[in-house]
Amino acid sequence: MEWAHHHLHFDVLEIKKLASMDKREKLNIFEVEKMFDDAMKIIQWEEPSKEQCVEYHIKYLHSQLLLPVENAMLLVK
Repeated sequence: MEWAHHHLHFDVLEIKKLASMDKREKLNIFEVEKMFDDAMKIIQWEEPSKEQCVEYHIKYLHSQLLLPVENAMLLVK
């Protein structure tokens, strides 16, 4: 869903649906994965490798630590 927020400029319905989902809600992971696959097919991209996903997540966590945040120790763990 975070990915979808960064790609709203594509103006694709599937990406808009993903971006509008709330992470705090109980989501069906299979449904979210299907929506992601559909969005990737529409924009003709290959899905990222596990290594790329891990790298993105680590960079995201690092960026969170660059700003003063209340839960910094939780991010580090």
